[in-house]
Amino acid sequence: IAGSEHVVDSLRRLMLRGLVTSAFRAPSIYEVFPGYVTSVMSFTDEGPTPAYVPVQTAGNPDLKYEHALVTSVGLQWSPIEEWALSGDFWRYDYQDRIVPEDVLGLYRADKNDPAHFIRNESSGVLQLARVKLHNTSFVKTDGLDFGTLIKLDLQKIGVTDTKSGTIALAVDGSYILAYEIPSAEVSKI
Repeated sequence: IAGSEHVVDSLRRLMLRGLVTSAFRAPSIYEVFPGYVTSVMSFTDEGPTPAYVPVQTAGNPDLKYEHALVTSVGLQWSPIEEWALSGDFWRYDYQDRIVPEDVLGLYRADKNDPAHFIRNESSGVLQLARVKLHNTSFVKTDGLDFGTLIKLDLQKIGVTDTKSGTIALAVDGSYILAYEIPSAEVSKI
């Protein structure tokens, strides 16, 4: 059949790939050390204007490691030697994420809780918020990666008279199909 060699050659240039693996991340020293990391957050407390209050996040020696299941499947096709197309579907499923307690959620629940909120004794103004790290969250996300690559031989395209190399032009992109986090975490964003 005329042209069948070209079709067979094009199919030989098709590569399928797949991956299933697990990953983990142990808590860092600052996450398990009982000291504090301080940041600043805006609170509307005891008045109409927001106040900037220090938030101390404490380490937690009881933290477990984060872990994830990672899967991907994809293909790469080079219809000609100088051109390649690729596409991949990926999914990450993280569990036991290490996150700080939801300081705004704690504030809404009880803004006078002395375990989390330190107030000036005479004025009652909020001076400091304290939270700790804990294992609670998950993140499930999936998406697509895609790309194309073109190789140009400098001699073939007339840039030089001698064989002196190639130029590679690539375009890559990614599209997130889903990004799922617990609804309690949405209030922090």
